Amino acid sequence: MPEIYIDSSQRIIAVGKTGSGKTFLMKYLTRTLKRLMVLDPKAMIDPAQWHLDWVSGNGLRDLQNGKNVRLLVRTYDTAEWNTYLTAAWNAGNTVVYIDELYALVEFGRIAPPRILSQLYTQGRERKVGVWGATQRPAWVPMFSISECDWFFAFRTQLQDDRKRLSELMGPEVLDPIPVEDRFGFWMYSIEWDHPYYVDQLRINGEKKDEVKATQTYEKLETHR
Repeated sequence: MPEIYIDSSQRIIAVGKTGSGKTFLMKYLTRTLKRLMVLDPKAMIDPAQWHLDWVSGNGLRDLQNGKNVRLLVRTYDTAEWNTYLTAAWNAGNTVVYIDELYALVEFGRIAPPRILSQLYTQGRERKVGVWGATQRPAWVPMFSISECDWFFAFRTQLQDDRKRLSELMGPEVLDPIPVEDRFGFWMYSIEWDHPYYVDQLRINGEKKDEVKATQTYEKLETHR
């Protein structure tokens, strides 16, 4: 099983139903990032647990001025997402994590914000990473999947969702996660020939409640 090294300017997508493990994974991956903007359209993220500050004018200015800030954005107005995504683009050297991608396109009913596609397709030049999670990959813009460097596919309910993932990850992910593997998932890098299945996740060789990460990069270790 290969080790995983994720650069903050890369694109990640984590897919899975509620309770499958994707949010735990993303919470860990973001925990040591110094410049982070978390978009929380589902209003499910606890800022204390994630070590985030509520977004404010001062926080956005600090981001723009190159300071280390970790901001939580929560709004139900899709038009407002443009403001915050544009702020991340202008600031550069930032990771944007979107906790539910389909909320930005109203469950696939509207076109995605133009700045979102700009971040995915051109953000690398500004060292802006875009990390996203979703329950329904069939509803999110294709570029939010096709531009990704890393894929983590947890348990999903519908074949349509697994089919979309298989177009990029490989046919292995068409099969449902075994019932006995509550937190099992497929992982895939665009540099690999095929995805790997993981039935248990270990982070830096420790139990998940004992993790104390200090790296400037993110490293995962997996075992079967």
